[in-house]
Amino acid sequence: MERCDERLRTEADRWGTTVKHGRFHEQRVERRKRTLKQADHIIAISEFVKKSYAEIGIDSDDVTVAPLGVDVDNYPTSSDQSSNDTFSAVYVGSVNLLKGVPYLLQAWEHLGWNDATLTLCGDVSDTIHHLVNSAPDTVETPGFVDPRDYLPDADVFVFPSLSDGFAKAPLEAMATGTPVVVTSNTGIIDIMTDGEEGFIVPPGNTDALADKVAYLRNNPEEQKRMGRLALKTAAAYPWKRHCRQVKDVLTKVSEDSA
Repeated sequence: MERCDERLRTEADRWGTTVKHGRFHEQRVERRKRTLKQADHIIAISEFVKKSYAEIGIDSDDVTVAPLGVDVDNYPTSSDQSSNDTFSAVYVGSVNLLKGVPYLLQAWEHLGWNDATLTLCGDVSDTIHHLVNSAPDTVETPGFVDPRDYLPDADVFVFPSLSDGFAKAPLEAMATGTPVVVTSNTGIIDIMTDGEEGFIVPPGNTDALADKVAYLRNNPEEQKRMGRLALKTAAAYPWKRHCRQVKDVLTKVSEDSA
């Protein structure tokens, strides 16, 4: 929580912008910490989140990790409706500093492709409007949209977040058979393997982002292989699996306290 705020301030300084928290922000953070410490047991959505709880003094034995899920039948795959002849990279989520979008924009600019598109699906934060407005013409910002309208036509899904417990967007991309490039500060790495469903890169590393996106463009057979593995992994994490894990934890905690 405090580390997340610290990251945000650091990124704001780095990219020439400012962030402001309302007067209730610190109170909300403190209330959340008290609630977590008073809980008999905590269900975390990733090891990344579990580690953050340990940093505020919560015993790891009191935390169970239950990754989120996706129902692949609700997502069309690339083979179902792909009609895009241009190499397409897609991001889905809030377009802001903590999601690492400035690094993605920088990586895209370094690639210098005029025959490819980068689509940022999501509301653009005021803090980085200046960066988005100065991005190459190959960057598109359709706003808040249904990702199912964009993911099936993507050749790669890129998620450069600097801090994310377990964003659903990468898993949804995998459900469409799209390989993913994500950072090690995202919970999705709990269920994927670097070099299999896609790639895991360090957060805030422009060169690594550019390198992996370029690799997938230059190696179409690998892109297809990783896409198939991504779909297979997504299928192994339906929402029923998550619900079952949550139910098991609640049952055990209830029995232990009886």
